[in-house]
Amino acid sequence: MSNMDKYKTRDRASKPIRVNLIDPGTGRPADDWIEVRSSLSDEFLTARDNAMQLAAEIGSIKDLEARKAQVKFNGLRMKAALVAGWSFEEECNEKNIIAFLQEAPQIQDLVISIADDNAAFFMLPSTPSSNGPKKKSGSVIR
Repeated sequence: MSNMDKYKTRDRASKPIRVNLIDPGTGRPADDWIEVRSSLSDEFLTARDNAMQLAAEIGSIKDLEARKAQVKFNGLRMKAALVAGWSFEEECNEKNIIAFLQEAPQIQDLVISIADDNAAFFMLPSTPSSNGPKKKSGSVIR
């Protein structure tokens, strides 16, 4: 492996991370989950590029409300590209993901937060110490 290889993260960016959802009614972990891709994944970068190409077309829409609706839809489409799978009975496709994200803004925030966490996708897991933390004389371990 060359020194350059350690910087090649493209494959890892498209490998999703499974995230357990929190029930908004109780604040407790739910049995439901979603799988989130990195914001550096090919899938998201393609969706972002497509959204940028559509921006000029959207800007030419004369009706302000229709333009706002298209901008919102375009944003949801980009966020949908970050979702790779889920535990729900409904098929995990772009249409269903967009509908879900539109009605669950807290999930949109979660997806973006996970997708932008480069360490979650690219950092190698640390190895646990066998003896635990060391206590120095006179120090308190918290």
